[in-house]
Amino acid sequence: MAPAPAKGAKPGARYTTRAGADDAEFTPLGALQYLLGIPGPSGFGSRSTAGQLAAKWDGSGKVAIVTGSSGGLGAETARALAARGCHVVLAARDVPKASRVAAAIRAAHPAASVEPMELDLSSLASVRAFASAFARKRRALHLLVANAGTVFAPLSMSKDGYESAFATNHLGHYLLVELLKPLLIESARAAGAPSRVVVLSSEGHRHPPTPEDGGPIRFERLNDPKGYSKLAAYAQSKLCNLLFCRELQRRADAAGEPLLCLAVHPGVVGTDADRHVPLPGLLKRLLKLLVRPYIKGVPQGAATTVYAATAPIGAPGISGGEYLADCNPHTASTLSHDAELGRTLWEFSERAVARHA
Repeated sequence: MAPAPAKGAKPGARYTTRAGADDAEFTPLGALQYLLGIPGPSGFGSRSTAGQLAAKWDGSGKVAIVTGSSGGLGAETARALAARGCHVVLAARDVPKASRVAAAIRAAHPAASVEPMELDLSSLASVRAFASAFARKRRALHLLVANAGTVFAPLSMSKDGYESAFATNHLGHYLLVELLKPLLIESARAAGAPSRVVVLSSEGHRHPPTPEDGGPIRFERLNDPKGYSKLAAYAQSKLCNLLFCRELQRRADAAGEPLLCLAVHPGVVGTDADRHVPLPGLLKRLLKLLVRPYIKGVPQGAATTVYAATAPIGAPGISGGEYLADCNPHTASTLSHDAELGRTLWEFSERAVARHA
């Protein structure tokens, strides 16, 4: 059984970001800009690639962890960072697959420094084992990319008894960041620049469970099949990602800790992450044909993550707690700015992981 929610911040409290608060999910002008790849204030847009975003970044002497890097966006993010001299830990559940990604990166960039390590974010024990193993290496840590996630998976429970999307997409990353935060802070102070945490969210965060189904976050009904929807569960986890990012930034700022946390929407990307989309095969293929103009390739999908990881502080959107899409600041839902909800989520997560310490 999931722990009961705690009291949060004062009602009405809101996270503030430079990009503003709320925006429509779709506008004709935004769709045109997206389709044509028109650059935004950053000079980049929907058609920019991860390699282009990292081209002027010097990663030498830096250490990064990228979760879910055995394929797709994680592998491309790792490749772009490693190509610029950063030592990248490929944190993945499937180590043989991550090892093949590492070999491909080294083949393309012989000087690249990459290292596969086992991490199953659906298991809090695995998260603790990974963090312990990483800390024993006594490396610095300048960047943590919370990329791994599950999409539209059927209702199932994690190894610790939590709904799988919440467990993998949010709770595992929450614990990972908390365990490695001392090293992130120590490395930032040594480098004289904030360490970064980049969290993959999604525009799907706008559609969490309804209040009638226990939403927007089903604290008291997390594992309840009644009212469960795989689409809403995914959206709930993506809202959690955004709230976690903003609450982490709020707490770091209050404590004077040199951390910069950013959340990103990668876009609709052509990976195998849609394998659980609840549509018949023929209809799914037809839908893909219809939306093909909007689908990004993996290099484009990873670009916003790489922008968040490498763009200099002061560049458009590179400010704590921001939400980025298409390599530019992007406005988000009202709920994602709800500081009361964010603090309640943090305290709920804190107790959830403590039960499995």
